[in-house]
Amino acid sequence: MKKLLLIFFAVPLFASAQNDSSSLGMQQLYNTNKKGMLVLGSWAIGNIGIGAIGMNTSSGVDKRFHEMNLFWNTVNLALAVPGRVSSVKQLRKIKEGKWVPTAEEFRKEQRKTERLFLINTGLDIVYMGTGLYMNQKARTSGNPDLVKGYGNSIVLQGGFLFGFDAIMWLIHRKHRQQYVF
Repeated sequence: MKKLLLIFFAVPLFASAQNDSSSLGMQQLYNTNKKGMLVLGSWAIGNIGIGAIGMNTSSGVDKRFHEMNLFWNTVNLALAVPGRVSSVKQLRKIKEGKWVPTAEEFRKEQRKTERLFLINTGLDIVYMGTGLYMNQKARTSGNPDLVKGYGNSIVLQGGFLFGFDAIMWLIHRKHRQQYVF
């Protein structure tokens, strides 16, 4: 009988502790993403502004460099804004008690997020390589200013994104290790 009573009271307590841990973990995950999207969005806005000014005040390779920075960062901004909004919405649901993530939901979201940033880190290397390749091809191009300017921009943007994605992956990886799963 004692074992039955122990199971009757201990199992709900254990499940409640798991839900609390999952909620806290999921909140930390979304807070990290929210801050990351603020960094990405700020970088994008800065590059769009400087790109717009640079496009209109420079010429040749520099003009094309600023032009590509503006183009590239409209995409960054288009990713950062919905990413931040989504994180804020999910955080609100958890804090208001409208969603209590299970341990399995937390695990899946955590691994998906880590995988996303790791894949993006690999893509960033491809971007930088493409930019370097474009710099080499600019010598024989019919439009060397465009190819070299765009190549330089892609190297810069790929380098920033490589650092950003690698840091986000490391933060999320450390986060997962805190929850030991």
